Amino acid sequence: MKSPLALAALGLGTLALPAASATFVPLNTTSTCLRTYNDNPTPPPALAVDLSGLGLHAGDRLLLQVVGDMDHGPGGDVFTFTLGVFSSGNTLPGNDLRYRVPGALTTDAPPVITSATYFGALPTEVAQDFALTPPLGITVTAPVGASHLFLAANDQLYDDNSDPTRALAC
Repeated sequence: MKSPLALAALGLGTLALPAASATFVPLNTTSTCLRTYNDNPTPPPALAVDLSGLGLHAGDRLLLQVVGDMDHGPGGDVFTFTLGVFSSGNTLPGNDLRYRVPGALTTDAPPVITSATYFGALPTEVAQDFALTPPLGITVTAPVGASHLFLAANDQLYDDNSDPTRALAC
């Protein structure tokens, strides 16, 4: 087993590898892997990080951290809540489906309870998702069968999100 790998999100923007070889991946502040309802415009799909492309395998420990913050609507640039969910695939079906991550896999991270949709107050829960809690983040084990890790903001309405300082990443 390798030493923990650090994944960090910048300005809802980046992913970082082990301390000795940190890598950042940009995150889109308006994307999600959660259900949405009547959002206009429809949010784009969450970032699907290819684990094998980073040399990661089942059983590897990853330190996932949020770097920076974003603005989630009227107000200050202070939002950092980010979700992660491992999956055996890299695609997400339509935004209106309740369980939007086919092949979602459970890991050793505690699950997070997500809020209902902004429009319609519909449930959004993906039972296998977890939170990247700033500033320390979370250390998780890549589960057997995982090929991708979805990363996205934990929000209810996505089209008003922005990163004015361009400082948020995973």
